[in-house]
Amino acid sequence: MTVTEPETAYSLQQGRQAVESSRLRRVRGGLSTFIRRSPLSAFWGCIAAAILVMAIAAPVLAPYEPLKSDFRAMSKPPNERHYFGTDQIGRDVLSRVIYGSRASLTIAIGAVLFGTTLGAFWGLASGYFGGRFDIVSQRVIEFLQSFPDLILAMAIAMALGAGFGTVIVAIAITRIPFGGRVIRAVVLSLKEMSYVEAARGLGASHLRIMLRHILPQCVAPYLILATTHLGVAIIIEAALGFPGSAFRRRLRPGAICWLIP
Repeated sequence: MTVTEPETAYSLQQGRQAVESSRLRRVRGGLSTFIRRSPLSAFWGCIAAAILVMAIAAPVLAPYEPLKSDFRAMSKPPNERHYFGTDQIGRDVLSRVIYGSRASLTIAIGAVLFGTTLGAFWGLASGYFGGRFDIVSQRVIEFLQSFPDLILAMAIAMALGAGFGTVIVAIAITRIPFGGRVIRAVVLSLKEMSYVEAARGLGASHLRIMLRHILPQCVAPYLILATTHLGVAIIIEAALGFPGSAFRRRLRPGAICWLIP
């Protein structure tokens, strides 16, 4: 008994290590295949990963404090001390770009995930149930789309008040119609497929059909929407905080974002 127990524990540990090593091999094999088939996508994926790492490690990578002014080096061009130069009051531009990635990426990712996800579920229900709910939903979406994105986000942000949470909600509302429209179109084609009809004939509930049989097929367009809207969300966020705007004056002091001095 005392001899077999250590042997059993050792064999279990070897089994776990073998499983983990096989998983790592599969991940490495998948990544290498993806790089060979789509080198351009892999390159831009590395750029996106580098930007995320820069945002996370901003205190380590930034050469200066982003709010610290050097009045002896105001409006200087790029040099050996300030690689991106300095602004009008002597703050290091490179440090502000690195720190600004935190706020801009947080707002953009939060707004896109919230708005696109809400729009996707709305489009899923609208396309599946149809009828009056679909008609009313599409009229509401058309009403939201009748306003330019920047004007709508600015009006919502001014109505809700200042703060990063307000910016996320304001930008997210401008993303809802796009997610709703695209996912609804996908659902309209999917709900007529034979496997959906088979699930309905077997007595599956509406919730099960939507979540188990239709929603997984909407993941690809959802991911495309989310990635393409990140840049738009960053531009809207920068426009909301542009110097001289009323919303910029109501932001918290010292807020640093991309494209904002």
